[in-house]
Amino acid sequence: MIETASPATIPLALLTGFVCLASGMVALFLPADGVDAVDELEQAPMLAVGAAFGAILFGAFLILSHRSWSDPLAVLVSLIGWIVFLEGLVLLGLPRLYVRIARPLMRHARYLGLFALLLGAFLIAASLTARATPIN
Repeated sequence: MIETASPATIPLALLTGFVCLASGMVALFLPADGVDAVDELEQAPMLAVGAAFGAILFGAFLILSHRSWSDPLAVLVSLIGWIVFLEGLVLLGLPRLYVRIARPLMRHARYLGLFALLLGAFLIAASLTARATPIN
């Protein structure tokens, strides 16, 4: 059983786990869609803006609702929040740089999908078996 100091860690780990699981399944089973998505981000700037705002909102939600860095599960949830938030900022402010970075990564979409799938499964399992013991 995993223990966490912040009660908010458990539901946020579950939510983040489902997001990772879903994105991992798409990348693992439909890797060509990732390449197409990057191409579409380059060709349709408003799509990039929408995707950026989605990432910024999800990342900001995790950052603002979870400020705990007290244990490994809390660190993982907080770190994912910051990574997603920064990814959204880069996509919004520097879309060409984002595409230049994302395009070569899409050659490894299945590996990234497998990683996201495993991370999601871990976060879901951890959140379902975790116990919150707040520090006084």
